[in-house]
Amino acid sequence: MAVRADVVKLFGDLEDEDILQLLALQPTVMELQEAAGWLEGEGDILARAGHPMTPRIAGILEIVDRRDEEDAWLY
Repeated sequence: MAVRADVVKLFGDLEDEDILQLLALQPTVMELQEAAGWLEGEGDILARAGHPMTPRIAGILEIVDRRDEEDAWLY
């Protein structure tokens, strides 16, 4: 199970509310790492390697990527 320090390490300074919402999803560190990969545009690589976007990863991305008008990781 991931902890606050894992979230901050991977996604930087987020609002406390966002961190709490992320942790409420009960993600693993690996899921946080995969979500970070999707944010960095590595979605095709991850999917080909057998790591498709799961609903939990999509939830992580939704919370982390709120600052943008569009969800860049979808493209």
